[in-house]
Amino acid sequence: MSLMLDLTCIAPTAAEVLGLPRPRHAEGEPLAQVVEDLAGCERLAIVILDGLGVATWRAAQDRMPIMNAMASRHLMELRSVSPPVTPVCLATIATGARPETHGVREREDAFRAETIFEVAREYGRTSGVAGGAVCSAGRVLGRWSDVTKAGRHGRRGARRPDSGGRLAHCGRRPA
Repeated sequence: MSLMLDLTCIAPTAAEVLGLPRPRHAEGEPLAQVVEDLAGCERLAIVILDGLGVATWRAAQDRMPIMNAMASRHLMELRSVSPPVTPVCLATIATGARPETHGVREREDAFRAETIFEVAREYGRTSGVAGGAVCSAGRVLGRWSDVTKAGRHGRRGARRPDSGGRLAHCGRRPA
């Protein structure tokens, strides 16, 4: 049986890279090559380019030199989940759980599965989400992270009270 490579692999991979347990409801397996390549990292940033699928990237490759440089080092295609809409995909990325498990269909839906943000917090790490208050990343994931940083369309500098005012991606909790 082959390993299924889809969005459920991202949270377990992030957890393993950072030496954390997987979120409780994670259904995917860590991506071994990514874990090996990032072994020893104390901080991790997951950059999500919403709507940029492989087909779109390939069609615009000549205008994406930075993406091409990254892809030349390591490229792995992951399947989306169904339905392939932003809130559902973001919840899958954060939990490692399939939509029927995490229960998110719309931006404001409650999660029914543990997130990588909660695991990080439980182990003394700080997590952050950078995205505008009106963008899906900010609205779906920002409520779970310790620090949020609104982009140009959102509330400038929105933060959780315990954040210490710093944006950190799974680093040590501010002193």
